[in-house]
Amino acid sequence: MDCIQNHSLLSYLRDVSFNGYSGPIRFNSEGDVPGKYVIYQMTWDYATVPFDYGNPASPLRMGLVTKEVAFYDIASEDVAYTSTNISWDHLKKVDRLVPLGDGELDKGIPESVCSRPCVVGEYKIQMELSCCWECRKCRENEKIINQNTSCEECPLFTWPDPQTGFTSCLNIPLTYPTLSQTLTIVQLFLAVFGLAITILASAMFLHYRDSRVIKAASRELSLLQLAAIFTGYVTVVCFQSAPTPTSCAALYVIFCLSFAMLYCPLFVKAVRIFRIFQSSTKNNKRPRFVSPQSQVVISVGLICIQVVLCVVVVLAYTPTSRRTQMVRTERFVELTCDMTLQGLASFLTYNLVLVSLCSIFAFKTRHLPDNFNESKFISMCVSTTLVIWLAFVPTYFTAGREYVRTLLLSVALLLNHTVALVFLFMPKIYAAIYVPSEPVVTTRFNTISTRVHHLTSTNRVAPSPGSVNMT
Repeated sequence: MDCIQNHSLLSYLRDVSFNGYSGPIRFNSEGDVPGKYVIYQMTWDYATVPFDYGNPASPLRMGLVTKEVAFYDIASEDVAYTSTNISWDHLKKVDRLVPLGDGELDKGIPESVCSRPCVVGEYKIQMELSCCWECRKCRENEKIINQNTSCEECPLFTWPDPQTGFTSCLNIPLTYPTLSQTLTIVQLFLAVFGLAITILASAMFLHYRDSRVIKAASRELSLLQLAAIFTGYVTVVCFQSAPTPTSCAALYVIFCLSFAMLYCPLFVKAVRIFRIFQSSTKNNKRPRFVSPQSQVVISVGLICIQVVLCVVVVLAYTPTSRRTQMVRTERFVELTCDMTLQGLASFLTYNLVLVSLCSIFAFKTRHLPDNFNESKFISMCVSTTLVIWLAFVPTYFTAGREYVRTLLLSVALLLNHTVALVFLFMPKIYAAIYVPSEPVVTTRFNTISTRVHHLTSTNRVAPSPGSVNMT
């Protein structure tokens, strides 16, 4: 019997074919049996996972199942489908990347792709295969660069433009007070109402300028203060307009002057009252520089100090309009007037010193006769003013938004000048109209000698029998 060589057996086996359990079997040139494969589809089957029928609100759960849908023969490269239909209903419907050709029917068969194109606003992170990548969104303030492969932050005050597919940046629309905003309308209404009351008060002062109570309050200084109150309300109106470099510089100047023109005459009045009654307790001689002309000159001199401070600030630090974007990832840019820290510090320091001195002199003259109550109204005015500004300063410098700071400036102006109008002028106008004059004994200072004059009118806001007036 001849021996069987392995290589001979191998060559015969490669040519052998026979019927097996799963069908014809034969070997290829490599000695392998070409396989046959069963193709399964994994899909969701609503019927395989029961849900709680007793609870109508219970959602229908789905189960993952496999279905035998076809057989694949490698040798013949044939696919034999079973009676089970292939279903693609469980997949999300998306548009095809490669359109179907003529005569091809769309049976809902999904398209086989590794990665779909990124949508507008996304950039690609390339994977190892050229047809595979990952899509990610840029941050809200970033544009897409380098052929949609990376992001870059837009410059300050700009935002990605969706019209160009977020590949370029546009300027963010500026936000500033407009008539379409409720707060602006309210502030304008209050300012215009204040202007009307100020004009009415000025007209009443001029009409009753010869009354005793108006004359004793120093008509010249009072009219200067009314002009300051009028300027303050005008400043509030100007705050509601669109800021420009020129308007901001002018607004800073009139803002400062409206306070200086109000408190410089008030300080001169307080000092005048103190000197007159202080002198009456010593030698009963008329002090120097208490005439109306002297008071106006002194007041103008004090106002000029504020003017010099304003000129220095405008030349050195120049208040101007400024754009502000507090949060880089927020599409919000404010256009406001930058008063500069140095400008506000000089303004606040000078005027708070004046108000504080007014408070001191008003306190010193608190024991004046009842019929000379000018110092009491000065005291109430400056005390309220100090409360307003002590609340304003920390709130202003800690505000997170520029429009809040503008609102605070406007509110402080409205409150401050309204307080001055109510305490310094309304009582005098009321007294001039409704309080009749009564004969009282009044002591008047004279530069040569001291003598007693009997007058037929008084300087008071409310009747007070037996009162003494020192003018």
